[in-house]
Amino acid sequence: MNPIENLWGAIVRDIYREGKKYNNSNELKNAIIQSWESIPEETIKALSESMYNRIFKIGVKKGEFISY
Repeated sequence: MNPIENLWGAIVRDIYREGKKYNNSNELKNAIIQSWESIPEETIKALSESMYNRIFKIGVKKGEFISY
């Protein structure tokens, strides 16, 4: 339910796209930072604004699983 999970998922897909591998932790860290900085502000805003609908759907389902 947490929107940050969606952002981390996008970052992971980005940094490992096409089977990319890193030689050390510094390369990986730089790739993560670069990917994070490339996330459009609209994406972050949309995820934040989707929280109302997520919470509403969970309320309707009385805390049960929702697909989002």
